[in-house]
Amino acid sequence: MKKIMMVVISLITSVSTFAQTGKFITTKEGITDYVVVDAPNSDAKKIYDKTINWVSETYRNPSEVLTAKIENEKVIFNGSGQLSGGTDYVNYRVVVSIKDNKYKFEVDEIFIVGGAIGRYNYKQNLSQYFKSDGTPKPRLSSTISEIETSLNSLNKSLEMYINSTGNSKNDW
Repeated sequence: MKKIMMVVISLITSVSTFAQTGKFITTKEGITDYVVVDAPNSDAKKIYDKTINWVSETYRNPSEVLTAKIENEKVIFNGSGQLSGGTDYVNYRVVVSIKDNKYKFEVDEIFIVGGAIGRYNYKQNLSQYFKSDGTPKPRLSSTISEIETSLNSLNKSLEMYINSTGNSKNDW
């Protein structure tokens, strides 16, 4: 009974911290669901407008990656990136939910796409990346790290863009 209680407490703690870590972390149980980011002194309209502008400046074809816009509430976009090794790609869908002074950066879909593996849902297949003791398998740990780094960098880039106060235009 004591062992069961410890497992239950552990699961509750890990699930409740998934959204509170401030960055995306992957464990055998899953990847962080979302990250909430403060945007001080920014109302929902300003965050929404800056998010749309950030997508336009970050992606080569913004009209193709933007899949939904609900004014002053939500922006949804798709993206992709190549994993090291050169043959596999990660495709993702990001939902940015917006409120006054903050936004939620949620990656609700992550797919790995590659020649030998086809296309599979990363979130639903995380167990294959870990040993039974919960540590990452050595040959797959770089993929976990790359996905975490990519998502955290993407969110950090958006955060910096939203929270920037200066005018990025140079006087030339």
